Amino acid sequence: MKKLLSLVAAAAFAALSAATAQAQDSKIVKLIGNPANATITRGGQTLPAADGMPILVGDVINAGAGVDVFYQPYLGAVATLKAGGKAKVEAIEAKDALLDMTGGGSVVAQIEPNKGNKFSVRTPKGVAAARGTIYNVTVAGQAYTVVTMGGTVQVLTGTFTTMNAVSTAVTQGGANSVSLSARQ
Repeated sequence: MKKLLSLVAAAAFAALSAATAQAQDSKIVKLIGNPANATITRGGQTLPAADGMPILVGDVINAGAGVDVFYQPYLGAVATLKAGGKAKVEAIEAKDALLDMTGGGSVVAQIEPNKGNKFSVRTPKGVAAARGTIYNVTVAGQAYTVVTMGGTVQVLTGTFTTMNAVSTAVTQGGANSVSLSARQ
C-alpha cells in the first residue's frame, strides 16, 4: 500500500512539474517595433506586453500599429503576430497550441520539424493546423488566406458539429496558398 501511495504521489508531482514547465514556456519572446503598442488582455484587464512575459490560456495578444509580437507557446514553436493583429490563446499543451485569429490579423508560425510539434490557427471559417513547417495565416473579416513556406498545412472548413468539414492540404512551394471566403 505504501508503494502504491508513493507511486501515485510521484506521478502527481511529475504531472504538476510538467504543467509548470509548460506554463513557463508560454511567453512573449520578443517585440519588434514600438513596444508601447503591444498589449495583453487578461481577465478583462489590459497589460503592457514585455519580453519574457508569461502568456496564459485565455490571454489575448494585441499587436498594435508598428509592432510585431513574437510568441512562444511551447519550446519548438514561435508565432509572430504581425502589426494590427489580435490572437487569443485558446489552448496550450505539451507540443500543441491553438490560437484564435477570428479577430483578424496575420500570424506566421514556425514549428520545429520532426519533434511531433503541432500548431493550429482558428479562423472565422475553420482551422489551419501543421506540424514541423513555417506557414502564414491572414484573417480579414470572414475571409482568410493560408500560405506555407514548406511542408503541409491542413485546413479544415465547414460545420464541425455535424462533422461535414472539408479538408484542404496546402503544400510546400512558397506560392501555394488557399484563400477561403464567407461563401464556403
